[in-house]
Amino acid sequence: MKVHQAKLKILQDVKQKQKDAETQRRIQRSIITAEVRVKKMQRREELVQKVKAHALQKLVQAVSADQKRYETLLKQLLIQGMIKLNEPKLQVMCREIDARVVQRVLEPAAREYEQMILKECGETVKVEATLSNKMLPGPSIGDGTPSCAGGIKISARDGKIICDNTLDSRLEIAFADLMPVIRSILFKTAI
Repeated sequence: MKVHQAKLKILQDVKQKQKDAETQRRIQRSIITAEVRVKKMQRREELVQKVKAHALQKLVQAVSADQKRYETLLKQLLIQGMIKLNEPKLQVMCREIDARVVQRVLEPAAREYEQMILKECGETVKVEATLSNKMLPGPSIGDGTPSCAGGIKISARDGKIICDNTLDSRLEIAFADLMPVIRSILFKTAI
């Protein structure tokens, strides 16, 4: 009887060790799978960031290639910022290389904004937009310092209210909105 109980005990111990070994194999497999997923996600994120950097580079090239079109864009960005802020006194920041163009379109943009408000709301408004002494940085040189591909920032009430209408911020917004589409184009399978 004692021999039989000893055999049963040994069999139970062997089965328990087999279960423990199987559990450890599953845990290791799970850890490896998780590590592979993390690496895959990191590589995907790196690729997405490369696509984003490429898009920003294309924006910089487009701005440089067609100055008349860029001037029109700056005027539209100014008007949009004026509508968003709806303040009588505004400070406009831009890149140093854009200062002349922004200065040239400030007055026409303000007049167009005033006419738009009069037409749409029936109210007469007066906006005073001036070019700020603070300048936005130029395009990135790849060293991680702050950069700006173009566009403007408008501030009101001594900088307490800011409308960021730079090409960089607009790219960020578009990128965030289109992220599901971008991911589906770049990656055909889920992680």
